Amino acid sequence: MKTMKKDILKGFTQEVIELNDDYEGKACAVLVSRKAKTTTARAVLYIHGFSDYFFNSQLADAYNKAGYDFYSLDLRKYGRAMMDHQHKNHCKDLLEYFEEIDKAVSLIRDRDKHRILVLNGHSTGGLISSLYTHERRDKNTINALILNSPWFDMNEDPFTKHIVIKAVYGIGKIFPYSVAPKGLDPNYVYSLHMDHAVEEKKKYGVYEKGLWDFNFHWKGGEGFPVYNSFMRAVRIAHKKVQEGLQIQCPILLLCSDKKGKRVKKMAPHYFNSDCVLDPAHMKKYIGKIGKKHKTVVIENGMHDLALSHEPVRDQFFTEVTGWLKDTL
Repeated sequence: MKTMKKDILKGFTQEVIELNDDYEGKACAVLVSRKAKTTTARAVLYIHGFSDYFFNSQLADAYNKAGYDFYSLDLRKYGRAMMDHQHKNHCKDLLEYFEEIDKAVSLIRDRDKHRILVLNGHSTGGLISSLYTHERRDKNTINALILNSPWFDMNEDPFTKHIVIKAVYGIGKIFPYSVAPKGLDPNYVYSLHMDHAVEEKKKYGVYEKGLWDFNFHWKGGEGFPVYNSFMRAVRIAHKKVQEGLQIQCPILLLCSDKKGKRVKKMAPHYFNSDCVLDPAHMKKYIGKIGKKHKTVVIENGMHDLALSHEPVRDQFFTEVTGWLKDTL
């Protein structure tokens, strides 16, 4: 464990979590944090999605105002934790991330003395968080689980889903670093960044000056290949979710009211729908992972609801903090 230092985000601190060497060599994760203004025994740990890292200080604002100390992990091979020798954003098994989550949980609970810990996962982070909360259920590690557009199934047509991805599943076992035929949609990333799609945002009435500045080397639209072994790992995790988990703590699922189609040119639906995943899958499987769950549908929400435009993201923050107040 290295010394805590100032983070790239103003008002936040970061510390490197040293991990065991994996199949690519040295690895680490980075824990970013900011305390609430008043002393609290409550904390939230945020887990980002694929091709992502933590940069949304407004999310931390909402939790801090609700009386929670805020923590976020940049998982191994992502964002602040990237190393030159690694295949970026990659894993062969989503359970690999349990090591850094365990260590972060230990720091939050044992060192920083928090009695209540909420796990908040977005997209792939929602899938990882669901598996983690299930696997650690007997230890009462997590008191509540918040899922922001979790990745519970492939958002593909039947042929791609049942034929192409099944082939990718097999290829990923034999050739782990072969690249999947379909990569990320760059338009989704561009729809978020303050310097991109400005005219479209103004035209569609969603422009907010200076909203969302992030590092394209850490959150890229086209910069990161999707490896077949990663897709294999995701499909194994999907199967576990779809067969059923046994999460004991309360679960809050939040998702958009509609999915948006991937297209070549920027279009209005990139600003008012989930253009990455299908919310129907989230609603379909939430009842399979735990008995104590609530679903909130956010009208006009983007894939990352916390990055949606006002007043949509304000509704998201209100729903999350209101549920926590009523639940814990």
